[in-house]
Amino acid sequence: MKKLSTIRTLCFVTFCLWLSTAGAIPSPVGDAGISAITEPTNSVCQGSNPVVAVISNFGTSFAISTVTVNWKVNGVSQTPFNYTGNIAIGGTDTVTLGNFNFTIGSHTIKSWTSNPNFGTDSDNSNDSTTAVI
Repeated sequence: MKKLSTIRTLCFVTFCLWLSTAGAIPSPVGDAGISAITEPTNSVCQGSNPVVAVISNFGTSFAISTVTVNWKVNGVSQTPFNYTGNIAIGGTDTVTLGNFNFTIGSHTIKSWTSNPNFGTDSDNSNDSTTAVI
């Protein structure tokens, strides 16, 4: 009896995987984006400072459990931050992307998301934000 149950479960899982790859079951991707860069502020101190951003779930169907947060300072790419957590539909989470060694003067920070829930973002128009400090 246990063997029959195992075979049924295996067949069900195989069928679901087939439906998913055939496009019959939507992938739980979502719509993530950066809604704000909250640190550093306009009065950045010279030296190493954290760069903090707010990740938003703009989607209407799925929570965001993973997303890559990319960022640049003055056009130079920094190490991406790989978010793992749970951002409910309409929710946000604040994360520290990393530290940057700022010099005196003006700086442009750009941050954007990619690969929400290991998939393609459903709306790329709200993925990024830029701050000039």
